[in-house]
Amino acid sequence: APAGGAPAAGAPPAGASLTELTTKSRGVAIYTVDMKIAAAGQTMPGKGFIKGNKVRQEVGTGQQQTVILMDFDKKTAFTLLPEQNLALPMEFDQMAQDTERPTDLMQDLGADAKFVGTETVDGKQSAVYETSKPDGTTKVWVWIEKGLPLKIETQIGADRAVVEFTNYQFTAPPDDVFELPTDVQFVEVPSFPPGGPEVPGAPAPGAPQVPGAPGR
Repeated sequence: APAGGAPAAGAPPAGASLTELTTKSRGVAIYTVDMKIAAAGQTMPGKGFIKGNKVRQEVGTGQQQTVILMDFDKKTAFTLLPEQNLALPMEFDQMAQDTERPTDLMQDLGADAKFVGTETVDGKQSAVYETSKPDGTTKVWVWIEKGLPLKIETQIGADRAVVEFTNYQFTAPPDDVFELPTDVQFVEVPSFPPGGPEVPGAPAPGAPQVPGAPGR
Protein backbone atom coordinates (compact mmCIF):
# COMPACT_ATOMS: atom_id res chain seq x y z
CA ALA A 1 0.00 0.00 0.00
CA PRO A 2 1.17 3.58 -0.57
CA ALA A 3 2.67 5.60 2.26
CA GLY A 4 0.15 6.47 4.92
CA GLY A 5 -1.58 3.09 4.70
CA ALA A 6 -4.05 4.02 1.94
CA PRO A 7 -4.97 0.94 -0.11
CA ALA A 8 -3.81 0.80 -3.70
CA ALA A 9 -6.47 0.95 -6.39
CA GLY A 10 -7.55 -2.60 -7.13
CA ALA A 11 -7.13 -3.65 -3.51
CA PRO A 12 -10.19 -2.66 -1.46
CA PRO A 13 -9.66 -2.34 2.29
CA ALA A 14 -11.03 -4.90 4.73
CA GLY A 15 -14.82 -5.09 4.55
CA ALA A 16 -15.02 -3.21 1.25
CA SER A 17 -14.95 -5.93 -1.39
CA LEU A 18 -17.99 -6.14 -3.65
CA THR A 19 -19.06 -9.38 -2.00
CA GLU A 20 -18.79 -7.91 1.50
CA LEU A 21 -20.58 -4.69 0.60
CA THR A 22 -23.38 -6.55 -1.17
CA THR A 23 -23.85 -8.82 1.84
CA LYS A 24 -24.10 -5.79 4.14
CA SER A 25 -26.65 -4.07 1.89
CA ARG A 26 -28.86 -7.17 1.88
CA GLY A 27 -29.11 -6.88 5.65
CA VAL A 28 -30.66 -3.39 5.45
CA ALA A 29 -34.42 -3.70 4.88
CA ILE A 30 -35.83 -0.66 6.70
CA TYR A 31 -34.61 2.90 6.25
CA THR A 32 -35.27 6.40 4.99
CA VAL A 33 -32.82 8.53 3.04
CA ASP A 34 -32.64 12.08 1.66
CA MET A 35 -31.53 12.62 -1.92
CA LYS A 36 -30.25 15.34 -4.18
CA ILE A 37 -30.57 14.61 -7.89
CA ALA A 38 -28.67 16.69 -10.44
CA ALA A 39 -29.42 15.94 -14.10
CA ALA A 40 -30.20 17.81 -17.32
CA GLY A 41 -29.14 21.10 -15.80
CA GLN A 42 -31.56 20.81 -12.90
CA THR A 43 -31.17 19.88 -9.25
CA MET A 44 -34.08 18.28 -7.42
CA PRO A 45 -34.51 17.15 -3.82
CA GLY A 46 -35.87 13.71 -3.09
CA LYS A 47 -36.52 11.24 -0.32
CA GLY A 48 -36.82 7.49 -0.12
CA PHE A 49 -38.83 5.40 2.36
CA ILE A 50 -38.13 1.66 2.41
CA LYS A 51 -39.86 -0.92 4.58
CA GLY A 52 -39.09 -4.39 3.31
CA ASN A 53 -40.86 -4.72 -0.01
CA LYS A 54 -42.77 -1.45 0.29
CA VAL A 55 -41.21 1.59 -1.35
CA ARG A 56 -42.04 5.29 -1.49
CA GLN A 57 -39.80 7.57 -3.53
CA GLU A 58 -40.36 11.33 -3.70
CA VAL A 59 -38.71 13.62 -6.25
CA GLY A 60 -39.16 17.38 -6.46
CA THR A 61 -41.33 19.75 -4.44
CA GLY A 62 -44.69 21.50 -4.75
CA GLN A 63 -46.23 21.39 -8.22
CA GLN A 64 -43.18 19.51 -9.49
CA GLN A 65 -43.28 16.70 -6.93
CA THR A 66 -43.75 13.16 -8.15
CA VAL A 67 -44.16 10.20 -5.81
CA ILE A 68 -43.63 6.55 -6.74
CA LEU A 69 -45.40 3.95 -4.57
CA MET A 70 -44.51 0.30 -5.06
CA ASP A 71 -45.39 -2.91 -3.26
CA PHE A 72 -43.16 -5.75 -4.43
CA ASP A 73 -45.32 -8.35 -2.64
CA LYS A 74 -48.62 -7.24 -4.17
CA LYS A 75 -46.90 -6.22 -7.44
CA THR A 76 -48.60 -2.83 -7.52
CA ALA A 77 -47.10 0.45 -8.66
CA PHE A 78 -48.49 3.98 -8.78
CA THR A 79 -47.26 7.41 -9.73
CA LEU A 80 -48.83 9.92 -7.35
CA LEU A 81 -49.03 13.64 -8.07
CA PRO A 82 -49.77 15.00 -4.58
CA GLU A 83 -50.57 18.60 -5.57
CA GLN A 84 -53.19 17.41 -8.06
CA ASN A 85 -54.28 14.48 -5.85
CA LEU A 86 -53.98 12.21 -8.89
CA ALA A 87 -52.74 8.61 -8.96
CA LEU A 88 -51.69 6.82 -12.13
CA PRO A 89 -51.60 3.00 -11.98
CA MET A 90 -48.36 1.84 -13.59
CA GLU A 91 -47.29 -1.45 -15.13
CA PHE A 92 -45.47 -3.15 -12.25
CA ASP A 93 -42.81 -5.11 -14.12
CA GLN A 94 -41.70 -2.03 -16.05
CA MET A 95 -41.62 0.10 -12.90
CA ALA A 96 -39.66 -2.58 -11.07
CA GLN A 97 -37.12 -2.52 -13.88
CA ASP A 98 -36.82 1.27 -13.86
CA THR A 99 -36.98 1.77 -10.11
CA GLU A 100 -34.08 0.96 -7.83
CA ARG A 101 -33.87 1.17 -4.08
CA PRO A 102 -30.42 2.16 -2.81
CA THR A 103 -29.98 -1.40 -1.58
CA ASP A 104 -30.73 -2.73 -5.09
CA LEU A 105 -27.90 -0.74 -6.59
CA MET A 106 -25.28 -2.96 -5.00
CA GLN A 107 -26.82 -6.00 -6.66
CA ASP A 108 -26.51 -4.22 -10.02
CA LEU A 109 -22.87 -3.19 -9.77
CA GLY A 110 -21.79 -6.52 -11.23
CA ALA A 111 -18.62 -8.51 -10.80
CA ASP A 112 -16.87 -6.36 -13.41
CA ALA A 113 -17.05 -3.24 -11.23
CA LYS A 114 -13.55 -1.93 -10.63
CA PHE A 115 -12.39 -0.66 -7.25
CA VAL A 116 -10.77 2.75 -7.81
CA GLY A 117 -10.08 3.98 -4.27
CA THR A 118 -11.59 5.21 -1.01
CA GLU A 119 -13.02 8.61 -0.12
CA THR A 120 -14.85 10.23 2.76
CA VAL A 121 -18.36 11.29 1.69
CA ASP A 122 -20.69 13.09 4.09
CA GLY A 123 -18.34 12.10 6.90
CA LYS A 124 -18.53 8.40 6.02
CA GLN A 125 -15.73 6.20 4.69
CA SER A 126 -16.67 4.94 1.25
CA ALA A 127 -15.26 2.55 -1.31
CA VAL A 128 -15.44 3.85 -4.87
CA TYR A 129 -16.36 1.46 -7.68
CA GLU A 130 -16.64 2.16 -11.38
CA THR A 131 -18.33 0.28 -14.20
CA SER A 132 -17.92 0.98 -17.90
CA LYS A 133 -20.39 0.01 -20.60
CA PRO A 134 -20.57 0.90 -24.27
CA ASP A 135 -23.07 3.68 -23.55
CA GLY A 136 -21.21 5.24 -20.62
CA THR A 137 -19.74 4.89 -17.15
CA THR A 138 -21.15 4.76 -13.63
CA LYS A 139 -19.18 5.52 -10.49
CA VAL A 140 -20.59 4.60 -7.08
CA TRP A 141 -19.35 5.70 -3.65
CA VAL A 142 -20.41 2.95 -1.22
CA TRP A 143 -20.61 3.42 2.55
CA ILE A 144 -18.28 0.72 3.81
CA GLU A 145 -20.03 0.26 7.18
CA LYS A 146 -23.51 -0.38 5.72
CA GLY A 147 -22.93 -1.31 2.07
CA LEU A 148 -25.21 1.53 0.95
CA PRO A 149 -24.54 4.06 -1.82
CA LEU A 150 -23.64 7.60 -0.77
CA LYS A 151 -23.21 9.02 -4.26
CA ILE A 152 -23.73 7.85 -7.83
CA GLU A 153 -22.35 9.57 -10.90
CA THR A 154 -23.47 8.43 -14.35
CA GLN A 155 -22.00 9.71 -17.60
CA ILE A 156 -23.71 8.77 -20.88
CA GLY A 157 -22.25 10.70 -23.76
CA ALA A 158 -22.53 14.38 -22.86
CA ASP A 159 -25.25 13.68 -20.26
CA ARG A 160 -24.20 13.54 -16.63
CA ALA A 161 -26.38 12.69 -13.65
CA VAL A 162 -25.35 12.77 -10.00
CA VAL A 163 -27.42 11.42 -7.11
CA GLU A 164 -26.33 12.04 -3.52
CA PHE A 165 -27.76 10.12 -0.55
CA THR A 166 -27.63 11.66 2.93
CA ASN A 167 -29.27 11.34 6.34
CA TYR A 168 -29.87 7.60 6.29
CA GLN A 169 -32.20 6.65 9.17
CA PHE A 170 -32.80 3.04 10.14
CA THR A 171 -36.15 3.30 11.91
CA ALA A 172 -39.38 2.04 10.32
CA PRO A 173 -41.38 4.66 8.41
CA PRO A 174 -45.10 4.80 9.36
CA ASP A 175 -47.25 2.47 7.27
CA ASP A 176 -49.40 5.27 5.87
CA VAL A 177 -46.53 6.76 3.85
CA PHE A 178 -46.83 3.74 1.54
CA GLU A 179 -50.57 4.21 0.99
CA LEU A 180 -52.47 6.35 -1.50
CA PRO A 181 -54.65 9.14 -0.07
CA THR A 182 -58.19 7.85 0.55
CA ASP A 183 -59.71 10.55 -1.67
CA VAL A 184 -57.19 10.28 -4.51
CA GLN A 185 -58.47 10.40 -8.10
CA PHE A 186 -57.26 7.67 -10.42
CA VAL A 187 -56.18 8.43 -13.96
CA GLU A 188 -55.66 5.65 -16.46
CA VAL A 189 -52.71 6.26 -18.74
CA PRO A 190 -52.93 4.64 -22.19
CA SER A 191 -49.89 2.91 -23.61
CA PHE A 192 -47.74 4.99 -25.90
CA PRO A 193 -44.58 4.16 -27.81
CA PRO A 194 -41.28 5.56 -26.47
CA GLY A 195 -41.25 9.32 -26.83
CA GLY A 196 -45.05 9.54 -26.53
CA PRO A 197 -47.00 12.03 -24.44
CA GLU A 198 -45.53 13.03 -21.11
CA VAL A 199 -47.41 12.90 -17.83
CA PRO A 200 -47.73 16.41 -16.35
CA GLY A 201 -45.46 16.72 -13.34
CA ALA A 202 -43.61 13.48 -14.00
CA PRO A 203 -39.80 13.47 -14.18
CA ALA A 204 -38.34 14.07 -17.60
CA PRO A 205 -37.46 10.93 -19.55
CA GLY A 206 -34.01 9.75 -18.64
CA ALA A 207 -33.96 11.63 -15.34
CA PRO A 208 -33.62 9.51 -12.20
CA GLN A 209 -37.12 8.90 -10.86
CA VAL A 210 -35.90 7.33 -7.64
CA PRO A 211 -32.73 7.08 -5.66
CA GLY A 212 -30.40 5.34 -8.01
CA ALA A 213 -28.79 5.67 -11.32
CA PRO A 214 -30.85 6.56 -14.39
CA GLY A 215 -32.90 3.68 -15.76
CA ARG A 216 -31.12 0.45 -16.45
